[in-house]
Amino acid sequence: MARRRRVVTVLTVAAVALAAAGCTLPTTKDGKGYGPSDQVARAAKPAKAPVTLRSGVRTKLSGHNYLWNPGAYVVTPGATVVLDIVNDDTSQHNFTFRDLGVSQNIPAEAHKLVRFKAPDPGKYRFYCKYHGQEMQGWLTVKQ
Repeated sequence: MARRRRVVTVLTVAAVALAAAGCTLPTTKDGKGYGPSDQVARAAKPAKAPVTLRSGVRTKLSGHNYLWNPGAYVVTPGATVVLDIVNDDTSQHNFTFRDLGVSQNIPAEAHKLVRFKAPDPGKYRFYCKYHGQEMQGWLTVKQ
């Protein structure tokens, strides 16, 4: 029994030591950070300008690679928004605009036409209820 306890203790200490060493030792060639030192960090992509919606005019909103494209729209209050929502992915998505009570499922590789009146001025979020963290966008309503 004592031998078993000793083996478990030694293995536990070794595991903790390895974990601590892996968390604190730089892994680059130059010793300045983590990851390959000869790799150039990718710059963040600049946000695309919001698309201006015109009342009653059909506009495409594409769901692809778990992102909405475009991810931002601008519209005037009371305008009729007509979105042709296209799901270019192989899994089902959903278009939810909670502030207006809109929620539509869009099957894989299909599309759905969604209409609603633009609300009062403000910034409103729309999203996919299945992939909400990655797949969201904004509707800005202003005069």
